[in-house]
Amino acid sequence: MEQLVQVDVTVLNFIVGALVPLLVAVLSKVNASSGLKAVLNLGLSILAGVASTLLLTDGETTFLGIATSAITVYLASGVTYQNLWKPTAVAPAVAEKTSGFGLGSNSAVAG
Repeated sequence: MEQLVQVDVTVLNFIVGALVPLLVAVLSKVNASSGLKAVLNLGLSILAGVASTLLLTDGETTFLGIATSAITVYLASGVTYQNLWKPTAVAPAVAEKTSGFGLGSNSAVAG
């Protein structure tokens, strides 16, 4: 079958990385600790980096390729969270709408 659109791994990683903070907001409760959210973000970034690399390279890659993809997703998620999702209040709104679902406590954390 002829491939109509060729997607670069790096571009896909940036796109996926931009969406990871929203997934973190869905998978964690509003009052979940920042540490839990950070670990969840890191884990999802690693999974997304591995998946995108294996998907677009037909499984023919190296550890360096996978690590580069995971780091790219992680950095993109941090940048888009700090510069897009947090200032526009999208991530907090997603977390609020899905507050009955996810990891972490429903009670406010002191400090």
